[in-house]
Amino acid sequence: MIRDRGRIKWTAMMLPEHVKLLREWAKEDEWEGKNELDGQMLEQMDAIVRKAQGNGETVTVRYYENHRYEKVTGRIDSFDILSKCLQIKDEQGRTYSISIALIDCIESNRSSFA
Repeated sequence: MIRDRGRIKWTAMMLPEHVKLLREWAKEDEWEGKNELDGQMLEQMDAIVRKAQGNGETVTVRYYENHRYEKVTGRIDSFDILSKCLQIKDEQGRTYSISIALIDCIESNRSSFA
């Protein structure tokens, strides 16, 4: 314990491994929990996917990855039944493969791009 202007500095007594673990613990506090979807929400998302895929509309997909929610906007390219992944292509041409189990929300944007 080191006293510096009335403050007690504990970090001098801590091992680097302890500091690393405390930083990881603080980072875990920022993690978001995954929401559970009910059957009605899944049916609504299925209807949006079918309509958007048929009309070539863009959708915004909110999905859970690495303990936080991410969003991607693009056109539905395909759906792989075996891996249960939705392929989405954004305006820059990047393709995202998102597992159905990780999708939280799908919204139709009612616009399309080539």
